[in-house]
Amino acid sequence: MSLSRKYIISFSLSFVLFAGVGLAVGNTLEKSDYSYADISHVNVQDESGAVGSNTEVKINENIHSTPTASLNINVDEGSETADDGLNLTPRPGLQGDNLTIIGDSLIVGATNGLQNTFPGVYIDGKIGRHMSEVHSIIQKIYSMGELRDYVVIGLATNGPVTRDDISKIMRIAEDRNVVFVTGYGPRRWIPESNNVLRAAAQEYSNIRLAQWDTVANASLVSSDGIHPVQKGTEEYTQEVIRALRSF
Repeated sequence: MSLSRKYIISFSLSFVLFAGVGLAVGNTLEKSDYSYADISHVNVQDESGAVGSNTEVKINENIHSTPTASLNINVDEGSETADDGLNLTPRPGLQGDNLTIIGDSLIVGATNGLQNTFPGVYIDGKIGRHMSEVHSIIQKIYSMGELRDYVVIGLATNGPVTRDDISKIMRIAEDRNVVFVTGYGPRRWIPESNNVLRAAAQEYSNIRLAQWDTVANASLVSSDGIHPVQKGTEEYTQEVIRALRSF
């Protein structure tokens, strides 16, 4: 076989192999159930486990994550609100590098808006997470030195919240400013969980509530009655910001 014929055959095989790989990758992406968001300083997990921090984060589309550019978060603080509603100037002491957020799929969905408002925020979110899991999570974050002066916990959706849960959290949080997000949706434990959270806010002077249950309504959530649509994500994020600013 001539040298030129060998090159032609080699090139043809390489091209076929390259095209085949490209087609396989294309089909895989086309069938994927996930979308991607460019988020740093976060630890966002799906139900199969963690995605590392400071990386491109895979977020399940079913949790209605909202791209940063389309969020329209407005807090009524006069000149402190930027034109696009995202770069709100926090009050002294409340900055991203002084804020830790722990939550479930609703927090995951609000990650972009929270991070744009509070650059450098530490966020640990997982789809399906229960409040009963938070003690070990907050202990781990504390041991890592990432439990900051402001803490948000949004875990009233997937399971009951008890007084014991609150006590364990506050023993670790000590004098930090803690925001708990109330739950909303057709789940039997949510009303009582919200009562526990409201009682805790009366008991502890360093607890505030982001009252998602009073903000949310059927027009702000998807057909499951729980996960926010885009407008709901904006309202959820705004309510968390309001609660943080109430300290």
